[in-house]
Amino acid sequence: MKAKLKDGTEIEIMDSIKDVPLHECLRHINSAVEEGAWIIYTKKMTIKEERAWKKSCLADEKKGLMVKTVALRDGRIAGSSEGRKQPGRNHGNVAIGIMVTKEFRGKGLGELLLKRTIAKAKKKFRPKNIFLSVAEPNKAAMKLYEKVGFREIARFPDWIEKDGKYYAQLWMVLK
Repeated sequence: MKAKLKDGTEIEIMDSIKDVPLHECLRHINSAVEEGAWIIYTKKMTIKEERAWKKSCLADEKKGLMVKTVALRDGRIAGSSEGRKQPGRNHGNVAIGIMVTKEFRGKGLGELLLKRTIAKAKKKFRPKNIFLSVAEPNKAAMKLYEKVGFREIARFPDWIEKDGKYYAQLWMVLK
């Protein structure tokens, strides 16, 4: 599927990482680590680690535990989002994750990815709750999440560390 961003940039939307080359998955995550983006990873991944991650994602997709949305521009990942069904007693909940490459932020890609992933998660999992977490300094992400319909439900002060300083981690649920 093709889509256009706010600035007219055309992107390709895929519903799996199956056909995305491993080296491109590695470039995507490592560029965010290098940038110091507000993601959980603090060190660059190796090709071996990325191969294991991709294999795990594909297995979870096949088992019906995860939905994925990937945006490509000229064969390169511009952004990705996933919805992951939670295990055990949390089975009624879906965790959402998203990462948009720096040069594609502010162009509507995050909103497109979130909305598509949420719609797929609702259809596949029929969850009680769809949730995510975000570091409090990540104001742009918080604004996007609120725009899509997420609301803060919990705040953990001094929870997430970046550059030797601790920040609040917010949990948000889709209303």
